[in-house]
Amino acid sequence: MSDASVSEQSAAGLDQLTPTEFATLHRLNFEYKQKFGFPFLYAVKGSTKHDILEALAERLPRDRAEELREALTQVSRIAWFRLEI
Repeated sequence: MSDASVSEQSAAGLDQLTPTEFATLHRLNFEYKQKFGFPFLYAVKGSTKHDILEALAERLPRDRAEELREALTQVSRIAWFRLEI
């Protein structure tokens, strides 16, 4: 991961997950990648670990086309955040 990604994830609290949160994040990430064929993308800047876990759980039931659109939106947000720096 880039320094920017590490910093953003740390600010969101992803480096301070409880064991249960960590297990949930890994399980949902695995299910997401299995279902959609690409990793979960989320512009974490300004979010909390709870926001991220909630978004992952909410997006997992979507169909692939809908989720691909959302993933591309998130990539755009990530790029925007990086260009603001």
